[in-house]
Amino acid sequence: MTRSFDFDDWTRRLDERLDHMHRRGERAGAALAGATFTGRDRDGTVTVTVGAAGNLLAADFTDRATGLPPARLSAALMDAHAQAADAAAAHVHLALDELGVGDLTAVATGRRPEGVDG
Repeated sequence: MTRSFDFDDWTRRLDERLDHMHRRGERAGAALAGATFTGRDRDGTVTVTVGAAGNLLAADFTDRATGLPPARLSAALMDAHAQAADAAAAHVHLALDELGVGDLTAVATGRRPEGVDG
């Protein structure tokens, strides 16, 4: 028994699926648009704010920062940035997971969230 292929039905179903994916993508994009994440170094000397992609938006230093040697200040800045970028990556992972593509977090952000294997 041979079944005939209904091209019109196939394209209708494909259009519905693409529309659904588009709406989900818009929701994920809205969840990430303008999202910021904050991280602090272990001593609380440096606080940074990053965007969803982990890009540095701001860095704030306490008065203690002025007395730190450059290498220690650099390490504090990197530590704070890592904390914020990890938070951003986790948020992006959740947004992408809603689309069913959470495993693309590393591609989208360049970072894999803490505790996510793959």
